[in-house]
Amino acid sequence: MKRLLLITLFACSIGSHTFAGLVKTKDVSAVCSNGQQAAFVVSKSKSKDWFIYFEGGGVATSPDAYKQRQNRWKKPITDGNYGLSYPIVKDFKKKGFNVVVIPYCTSDLHQGAHTNIVDGKKVYFHGRKIVEDVFNQMDGNFKSANELVFAGYSAGAIALGFNSDLIKKYKNPKVIVDSFW
Repeated sequence: MKRLLLITLFACSIGSHTFAGLVKTKDVSAVCSNGQQAAFVVSKSKSKDWFIYFEGGGVATSPDAYKQRQNRWKKPITDGNYGLSYPIVKDFKKKGFNVVVIPYCTSDLHQGAHTNIVDGKKVYFHGRKIVEDVFNQMDGNFKSANELVFAGYSAGAIALGFNSDLIKKYKNPKVIVDSFW
């Protein structure tokens, strides 16, 4: 019941108040590698400027590479302040931007839409489905933004290119690509 109350309060507050919290994806296929529903962070301010940050963290190029990845890269986040301490995110928050942090829990450069079997278990590489869900949920905010900036590092930087079709539909988006090979 307490969780339902918090979710309801978040839904009501996402309009114009300052808020930072966890938002679950709605699409049943927008899941982390372990099959659990993904989540992202929204930190609201009173401005109409938005900063969207794609988290990085390498890539799983084979079943063995996937098995060697830390468990934290395979499951959804549970902290509503996750990613808000990244230096670039803090900089944009100081400038008054609303912030969305898209965590990386799929090992697929935020662009997969398939499943594989690893050690007899389904592993979901559904990064693109997560990104599409985030964009769908935040679409009205992104469309009405005065300034709209997308950024990412490592796998998140590469994700900017893979998801450019989603980014380009907004008026004058800016992109900051922070490090990739």
